[in-house]
Amino acid sequence: MSMSEIIGVYSLDDSFSEHMSLTLYPDSFAVRWSLCNLTANFMAEYFAELFPEGDEEGKLISRAEVSSAVSYVLNELVENAVKFNRSGDINVTVGIGKEDLVCLVSNHIANGDVPPLREKLLELSREDPGELLRRQAEANAEDPEATGSGLGYLIIMSDYGVSLGWKLDPVSSQNTCIRTMARLPILKERARMEIKGGNYRVWYDPGEVAVFFEGILRLGGPQEYAPIEELLEKVLITNPKSIILDLRQLNFLNSSGINVLYKFAIAMRKKGDVQLVVRGSKTVPWQGKSLPNLKKFNQNFEMIFCD
Repeated sequence: MSMSEIIGVYSLDDSFSEHMSLTLYPDSFAVRWSLCNLTANFMAEYFAELFPEGDEEGKLISRAEVSSAVSYVLNELVENAVKFNRSGDINVTVGIGKEDLVCLVSNHIANGDVPPLREKLLELSREDPGELLRRQAEANAEDPEATGSGLGYLIIMSDYGVSLGWKLDPVSSQNTCIRTMARLPILKERARMEIKGGNYRVWYDPGEVAVFFEGILRLGGPQEYAPIEELLEKVLITNPKSIILDLRQLNFLNSSGINVLYKFAIAMRKKGDVQLVVRGSKTVPWQGKSLPNLKKFNQNFEMIFCD
C-alpha cells in the first residue's frame, strides 16, 4: 500500500481554542444536496458567535465576515466530499487556530481516481490561483454546456485568501481517504505577521519566536520575495536571543528563496549574539542538501532534522 502524501499547505500543528466536528453517514442516510449548505451554515453561525460584532482594537475580522466566509468555504468543501465520496463516512471539523479558522473535511475516493486528482491538486498548489481562475472561467465561457465546474477551489483561494492543502491516505486496495484543509485568516492584514499565497504560507509565532514556512515557494525573484524578507527583518529587530525558522512543511523552495535564507543568516550574524535555529524534515530531499549550508554564513547555527 502506498504511503501518505501531502499536497499544498496542510498541517495540524494548531492547538484549537475551540472546535466542532460533525460526521455524515451517506451509506446509512442519503445526504441531500441541500444538507451541504445547511451543514456549512450551521457551523458558520456557531463560530461567528465566538467573534465580537465589532473589535475595538481592529485586529479580528468581524462576526459577519466569519459567518459569510466559513459558510461559503465550508459549503464548497462539503459539496465536493459528498459529490466524490465512494463509500464510508464524511467528517467535517472546524477549529480556531492561532491566526486561522481551520476547516477540515475528509471522505473516501476510489484509488483509480487518485492519479488525475493528484495532477489537478498539484496544479492548484503550484500555479497562481488568480491566473487559474481566469483561464477556467474563460474555458467555461467557451463551452455552452459548462456548469461552472472547477471554479470552487479557485474562488475561495482568490477571493477569501484561503490556503488549501490535501492529505491522501490509502486505506485499502480499493479506497483512499482524502483530507482537505482550508485555512481562513481571522486576523486583519495589519494585525498579523503573515504572508499567504494560493500554495504557500509564511507566518510568525511570537510566543515561540519562530517563522513557519509551508507549501511550495517558487516566487519570481527579489521583488516577489520582498514581503517575506520584511517579515524576517521585523522579527530580527525585536532583538531575541534566538530565532527559529521552521521549514518542515515547506515542500519546495527555489534558488531565489534559498538566497533569502542566506541573506537572513548573514543579517543575523551581523546583529550579534542571536542564534539561528532551523527545523527541517528528513522526508523533504532539498532540505537535507541546502539547509546545512546556512552554517557557512552564520556559525551561531543549529540544524534540527525531524522525522
